[in-house]
Amino acid sequence: MQRSRKPKFLLIGGFASSLINFRGPLLKALTEKFDVYATAPYIDEKTKRSVEALGVTSISNTFERTGLNPIKDLLAFFKLRKQIRLLDPDYTLAYTIKPVVFGLLASDSKKNKRYALITGRGSGFDSSSFKEKIIRSIVKKLYTRALSTANGTIFQNSTDQELFLNEGILKKNI
Repeated sequence: MQRSRKPKFLLIGGFASSLINFRGPLLKALTEKFDVYATAPYIDEKTKRSVEALGVTSISNTFERTGLNPIKDLLAFFKLRKQIRLLDPDYTLAYTIKPVVFGLLASDSKKNKRYALITGRGSGFDSSSFKEKIIRSIVKKLYTRALSTANGTIFQNSTDQELFLNEGILKKNI
């Protein structure tokens, strides 16, 4: 008799230490029902050991959390997409701007259920200078595209949810 495999769950974070500091209990709980994988930019050895001690496989990616270089982001996106396709997760949860935008788009497959966790509106919505207004416009378009592919969106606070609905970023109240 062949044992059925557990479904694969991928958590995509914005920075390596957040996998333990903010999502450690979640990762541990998920291991009961899933084969769990976690990816974040430039996972160091200490974080890798901590993540793997939870029973989670860590995967380092190359996104720069605060970088604004579209070429670097595009290259990191294609690398992440390749990693995700090889992993072939059943479920994906991404949090913070770049993981939500690029992670959900990179994991866009028919069988993969994708979820976004909006932990805050992010600096992309602070629009006082001309440059910041351009960034806000781009962030809104990217969020709108990525969230349209999501099976669900979770907000940590209702103010951000209202902002996303009012700005037309989120088309439906999920």
